[in-house]
Amino acid sequence: RLKVAENRKDEERKAKVVIYNEVYGLSDTLYVTQKEGGTCLSDGGYQLLQRASMGNVNLVVMGDGFTSQHLTVNGHYMAIMKQTVDYFFSIEPFKFYRNYFNVYAVIAESEEAGVAENDSWRKTKNKFGTAFGSGTEIVCNSDLVLEYARKVKEIPVDKPLTVIVVLNSSKYAGTTYLYSNGNSIALCPMSDEPSPNDFEGLIHHEAGGHGFGFLCDEYVYYQQTIPESRKQNIKEWQEYGFQMNLDFTDDTSEVLWKDFMGMDKYKQVGVYEGGYEYQYGVWRSEENSCMNNNVPYFNVQSRWAIVNRIMKLAEKEFTVRDFMKADNPVLPDAATRSVAEKAFRPLG
Repeated sequence: RLKVAENRKDEERKAKVVIYNEVYGLSDTLYVTQKEGGTCLSDGGYQLLQRASMGNVNLVVMGDGFTSQHLTVNGHYMAIMKQTVDYFFSIEPFKFYRNYFNVYAVIAESEEAGVAENDSWRKTKNKFGTAFGSGTEIVCNSDLVLEYARKVKEIPVDKPLTVIVVLNSSKYAGTTYLYSNGNSIALCPMSDEPSPNDFEGLIHHEAGGHGFGFLCDEYVYYQQTIPESRKQNIKEWQEYGFQMNLDFTDDTSEVLWKDFMGMDKYKQVGVYEGGYEYQYGVWRSEENSCMNNNVPYFNVQSRWAIVNRIMKLAEKEFTVRDFMKADNPVLPDAATRSVAEKAFRPLG
């Protein structure tokens, strides 16, 4: 018996099998022509979901823990990828600057569905080795993720990769890998918890905030002064132009967001102590923001950092004054903020 695997390509394929009997010196050839499939997406392939009309900024989405049954054409996998993209652009400033992005979905087929538990004896045979660790931590084979992202030939090798990996799990967790060359990998399960800790909230915080904006967390976990080692860590990132949403001074004439201070449009902007897990010795620009508790709102310094990076990647001249003209902040209502503050759990 010969078993022939499904042809997932959009064109027919041909092969031959030679049958040979050494004793009698006989042979014959079986020619096989298999029609094009087109019913399933091919592992390692990719699709363009959106072409930029204003700039040339790239976003790559892919999934882990999705098997062949999820990979039918126009099926579950692609529906999740498109939903992920819509969530990424559902918050300002990404919503306004969406047309600066090329968006690609890379196909990744796992042998088994789901996500592993890092401390479990049983491992899930998914493509990128994603596994839940302690708390909300997630680990993965980051080298393989970046290898799959590089399958998108339209992205030049000298351009950074912003990658979102959607995990086939409803657990609340999230971790983002950040690299000084601008690459990032945001690991986001499809959380089924109430907003803002749902799937959309994770995309905003991990992919939009950390993964693209390279923003620091702004929540407070320890009622202590930030250690010098943590301050130095942020300052090293800031030398690359990243993690610019926190500062170590409350001097309104020196703080990173001084340009927004005292303006009618930005009455909510000030110097609020606390961030990067510590209550004292570090300041943020507004009382609340997505990097604090997933609330669907980035504070002004975070929006400026995000837009500034969009423009640099698009290779366009842009000033903080240009940003202010286009900026249209929509503050979350008090109910959303209070619910988020009560329900938020720090992400990995």
